[in-house]
Amino acid sequence: MARTRSFKAAIATLVLAGATALPVVPALAQQCVPIRGLETGPHDYRTPPADVLFRVEKFHYNRDVELLRKGLSTVNIGEDLEFVLRYFPNHHRALNSMVKLGLREHTDTPRGNKDTVDCWFQRAIAFVPDDGVVNLIYAIWLDKRQGASEAATQLELARRNGPPNNANFQYNLGIVYLDIGDYEHALEAAHRAYALGYPLKGLQDRLQRAGKWRPVAPGVDVQQSTGLPASKP
Repeated sequence: MARTRSFKAAIATLVLAGATALPVVPALAQQCVPIRGLETGPHDYRTPPADVLFRVEKFHYNRDVELLRKGLSTVNIGEDLEFVLRYFPNHHRALNSMVKLGLREHTDTPRGNKDTVDCWFQRAIAFVPDDGVVNLIYAIWLDKRQGASEAATQLELARRNGPPNNANFQYNLGIVYLDIGDYEHALEAAHRAYALGYPLKGLQDRLQRAGKWRPVAPGVDVQQSTGLPASKP
């Protein structure tokens, strides 16, 4: 399955940026045990075996689970999310749901999970270190739980590894950069998103209210001026 589809699906769910931050907690010192005992996999969510993804999502990831309304195969939503992430560590939508669940429950270990939210991200990054969507979602979690400085490292990885020609991704990247107070990178992402045709002006409006919006100078190529690669497979 093409990466473009999974990137688009993931970015459509990134609604946490701008949410009320929880009290900052210190980084956790933890050992995340590798996943074992799978019948198949783990698999990269961007290029999944269609039959495996279908079976995993059919029994463990429907809209009720994604929107944290109720579990599908278990009482606890966290158990369904845990099952999905065992087989697809970088399942963008499930990681985003796990972040939402942790923030809703004000805990690093949502109900139904044996491990922390950070462990699921550490496994995903170890499995596919070039998946910028994972870095972006992790940055949202870190910003809310551990502070802007921890989030900044993941945002830089997202900026480097993410799809530069995906308007949704660039817009969300800009929102999170703005949330941590990095106006220059927020502006850079905003210009790229709008150059790619992103229709909503919320990011531009927020930058204007902060006094940080600057239009692109006439004749400047946005892609060249950001110093990012022009495309990513």
